[in-house]
Amino acid sequence: MSYMIPAWELATKAKEQYRRSSAEILISRALFLRYALDRNELYVHEILPSDLGLERWQTPKQGAQTTVTWVDCNLTNKVIGIIKVVQLTENPAVTKISLIRGGALASYHQLTSLYGLVPLLKKLKETDLELLQLQYGIENLSLEGWFSEPWILEGKVQIDVTSDYQSTDGDKLVLVGFKVEPVIIQKEEQNEQY
Repeated sequence: MSYMIPAWELATKAKEQYRRSSAEILISRALFLRYALDRNELYVHEILPSDLGLERWQTPKQGAQTTVTWVDCNLTNKVIGIIKVVQLTENPAVTKISLIRGGALASYHQLTSLYGLVPLLKKLKETDLELLQLQYGIENLSLEGWFSEPWILEGKVQIDVTSDYQSTDGDKLVLVGFKVEPVIIQKEEQNEQY
């Protein structure tokens, strides 16, 4: 099962290598599923909220100690891989994100390991953050967690979020990853003029 690695524990080079290897995993999966015959017939790009049936990266409003479905969609002729989550909410309520496959829990990540930074980030000024990053070699102090293994999404997709606290507006939670789908070649009809 995948586990979460805080961004400040990963070097930039490791992140880039992980991004490339995750994209390769998705390409291999798309070829295995016969979405294309050759990797050159596949298009790889970063996911958008609309790729998962969302209008924006915002979790639903929810009460304390509740779990709700956030993403519920069907993926056709595409494979999506989630490699990290970024929490942009100042006072986050979501504490866990879960991937559901076939009605059963496939994987989950506790986001609380990232939240120890919340009080620190609120108190530090931008110059203090830069000094801290230079002094200790920390490259990224943010509420960003990388998955040790990408979540591979295909077919029916369900992602649930659990909140330990009351959420009046939902959290601004960004899922970062890639979508691999066949390249669509559009043929333009040419009108011959006589």
